[in-house]
Amino acid sequence: MKFERIEGHAIGYIGINTMVTFSLTFAVILGGAIVTKPDIPFWPLAIVAMTTAALIPTVFLRSSRTVWTAIDLIMRPLRTGEIDPRFIVIDPAVGRWRR
Repeated sequence: MKFERIEGHAIGYIGINTMVTFSLTFAVILGGAIVTKPDIPFWPLAIVAMTTAALIPTVFLRSSRTVWTAIDLIMRPLRTGEIDPRFIVIDPAVGRWRR
């Protein structure tokens, strides 16, 4: 099965990656502000937030690609010919592969 099923497929997983990165960075900032409430240390909190914002997109890229492909498969199911017969024995549209 191809990960890039249509032109523009990358926009979906980049969007998911961006949303997860922004959400986790916001959670780090909010959590740090709540924990250190009366006197919030700006620079330590900013460094931790920037580190989170720099590492999460790199670490989560493969997972976001897989999640987006799963969402794409739910929205647009596989068609005949999109499954490589070396990796799966049965194609839902055709039936059993001949060996």
